[in-house]
Amino acid sequence: MNIECSPVERKSLCLTPLVAIALAALLALGVSAPASADDVTDQLRQAEAAYARKDLPAALNALATAASLISQMKAEAWKAVLPDPPPGWAADPAKVITVGPAVLGGGVSVERHYRRGADSIDVSVIADSPMLQSVAVLLGAGLMVSGSELMVIDGQRVAYDDNDNTLQAIVADKVLVKVQGNRGVEKAALEAMFKAVKLKNVLTR
Repeated sequence: MNIECSPVERKSLCLTPLVAIALAALLALGVSAPASADDVTDQLRQAEAAYARKDLPAALNALATAASLISQMKAEAWKAVLPDPPPGWAADPAKVITVGPAVLGGGVSVERHYRRGADSIDVSVIADSPMLQSVAVLLGAGLMVSGSELMVIDGQRVAYDDNDNTLQAIVADKVLVKVQGNRGVEKAALEAMFKAVKLKNVLTR
C-alpha cells in the first residue's frame, strides 16, 4: 500500500509503511522516541528508497545511522540521572560515550567527574547493554570482583571493591551505575554520591 504525503507532511512525520515499521523496530530495541525526529525519519526514508532500488548496503547504512541518532538522543537524556555536585564539590560537564560491543556487549554511557580539593569521584551510568541482566546476577551474588563486599544502599544491592575504591550496582536489570573515588576518598563519601544518583529516573525509563 502506498501512502501519499503532502509537501508539508513530507517535512514532518508522514511515514510510509516501511519507514513506520523500521522506526517501530528501532524503538523496540529500547530507545526512546526523539523530541525532533526529522533527521531520523530522513535516514529511514533514505533506507526505504535504497531498499526499493535493491541497494541493500545503502539501506543498511541509513538504518544504522538512524539507530545511532536515536541512541545519541537517549544518551543525552541519561545525563539527567547523574548527581548534582554535593555541597563543597565541583563537577565537570557530563560526557556521553558510546560503548563498543567489547564492553558489556555495547550500549551508551554517561559519566561525570567531581572534585573537592585532592579528592575526586567519577560517576558513570551504562545503559542499553544486552549483557546487563547477566552481570546483575553476578553482582547480586557478590561475584563480580574477588573479595568485593556486598552492600545494600537505600534498598539497592551494591558491590564495593576496596582495591579500586568503587561502588557498582545494576539498577532495574538494565543500567550499571559505577561510583569510583581516588584513594583519598572515604567510603562514606562514595555512598553519599551513590545515593545522589537519581535512581528514580532509571526506574521510570
